Amino acid sequence: MLVLTEYVKKQALLHAKDQFPKESVGLLQIVGGKQRYFKCNNIAETPDEHFVLDPDSYEKAENFAPIVGLIHSHPLTNPDPSPADKVSCEKCNLPFYIVNPQTEQWCTYKPNGFELGYVGRQFNHGVVDCYSLVRDFYKREFNI
Repeated sequence: MLVLTEYVKKQALLHAKDQFPKESVGLLQIVGGKQRYFKCNNIAETPDEHFVLDPDSYEKAENFAPIVGLIHSHPLTNPDPSPADKVSCEKCNLPFYIVNPQTEQWCTYKPNGFELGYVGRQFNHGVVDCYSLVRDFYKREFNI
């Protein structure tokens, strides 16, 4: 897993501060052997609570260079990954780099096989919701 360069951290932090109190989101790429931060749009209906990466932003980034990580902010909480972050990280198989723009603290989380338990899930539409519970149950218990 890559360690973010100071330049990329600075770019991501500026983006996070600019988007405050909404969550910012961007992608980490390698261009010409150097790390690059690609700002993306957060199209979540409640961007102060979570992010939804704009597919157009993702497509533009992907057409430019390979994506090797995802960077987003937790503007009002610590930068530790939420259960939804962990699930998303596993699904996209990319490391997540999370920053709190107020404290400027960072956290890194990489895919490690995390599976959310069936009970006590915090609802997050499209990531941790009723459908994901049913899907996870049938996959784990019956390999369907």
